[in-house]
Amino acid sequence: ISGAPSVFLARVEIDGGRFHALVYPGELPSGALGFNSQGVGFTLNYVGPDEAVLGGIGRAFISRELLRQPSLDAAISTATRDGQCVGHNYQLLGMGRASARSV
Repeated sequence: ISGAPSVFLARVEIDGGRFHALVYPGELPSGALGFNSQGVGFTLNYVGPDEAVLGGIGRAFISRELLRQPSLDAAISTATRDGQCVGHNYQLLGMGRASARSV
């Protein structure tokens, strides 16, 4: 649609938590970057694997789960969990202790 926004900033309150996320039209919040009320944030980049894992956990679910994490360490565990279907590089931010990790 001509003149329609190509990206949105969403403020979401769900399951007792709050987060902000950049949203592309037709996507779930968290497809590009986001941060939660507990000071955990992330951005991500696609890194194509040699082989996709059929039935694995999709990027949208990993990204959404990152926004539920209470700490940078918990976010690292989420981003590096086994069983993901494709590859992504996550830049994880712990805003409370001014720390960042790339996984």
